[in-house]
Amino acid sequence: MAFRSRLPVVHALRRLRACHPVLVMAILVQCPVCAHTLEARDEIAGKGCACPACRAVISVPLRESKPPPLPAPSSRACVCPTCGRSLTITRELEGVLVTCPFCRLDFRTGSDHRAFPQPRRRPRFQCPHCGTSERPVQTTRISPAGWVIFAVFLVFFFPLFWVGLLITERQMYCYDCGRRV
Repeated sequence: MAFRSRLPVVHALRRLRACHPVLVMAILVQCPVCAHTLEARDEIAGKGCACPACRAVISVPLRESKPPPLPAPSSRACVCPTCGRSLTITRELEGVLVTCPFCRLDFRTGSDHRAFPQPRRRPRFQCPHCGTSERPVQTTRISPAGWVIFAVFLVFFFPLFWVGLLITERQMYCYDCGRRV
């Protein structure tokens, strides 16, 4: 079964009005959800209809009333200067450093789009034992499981005893106090 798209009500009414201008009178209605303006027939005045853009139910007013005014926009679209994705920024965040949820870089919102993004700093390391902020020393050593496999293969299967020496683990030690972190 082939999918047949429905022609929106606005275009159908415009074509019908072009052929028979006396027969069809329309009421302009604005969707409160997506702000799409559509034309509704006089027969459904005082009832509801579905918005063709967002499928929200709209109540069609009687002929005398005017469409409601658009609400003042409380947010605007902004583009991340690093990844180029569109973000919605509220008025409270204008001119403030904002973190992009996609690329995780900070940038200043507002009119100056030439500002370079600032990478987020990692929190500095602090040793829980001595409190130093020096980076820890990372070493690699053979794990206890590797020593067990080495011993078992050495006794039972001599040609592959070296496989246990390949099983390693990383350990981090404090630069100042030398304790394992």
